Amino acid sequence: MSLSSVNTQVALPAAQPDFGRALALRSMAAAYTELPRYLLAPEITGLLHHIPDWTQHALVNTLWNTGGRLNEVLALWRRDFRLNEAIPHVVIRTAKQRRAGSGRPRRGTSPNRVVPISDPAYVDEMRRLFASVREEF
Repeated sequence: MSLSSVNTQVALPAAQPDFGRALALRSMAAAYTELPRYLLAPEITGLLHHIPDWTQHALVNTLWNTGGRLNEVLALWRRDFRLNEAIPHVVIRTAKQRRAGSGRPRRGTSPNRVVPISDPAYVDEMRRLFASVREEF
């Protein structure tokens, strides 16, 4: 078997964040004191770079990519991730949403939220995590 017959896929380098633009966005966001605080994409990239534990990295990355609340993300199971679909997505169960009426959902039921995942690097990370870690019940 020759090397030319092996079909290998070369990973492209990730796009570098524009830190000048990020600083301009940060100063713009700081002017609005009544709005909630949040991190920008380059700040999340820097944060994720410094998390050595793979599972903690996946937790923070899931919070960032899904916009889920901490308790919602901690309650996710492997079956909630649909990574092999045409549009990869996560089904998040929550008790915070209300139905079209007053009050909480009926007991035993909980509305679901389908969150599409647009970051291919995150999808690959979760696939690798699921392939290497056994789910605990």
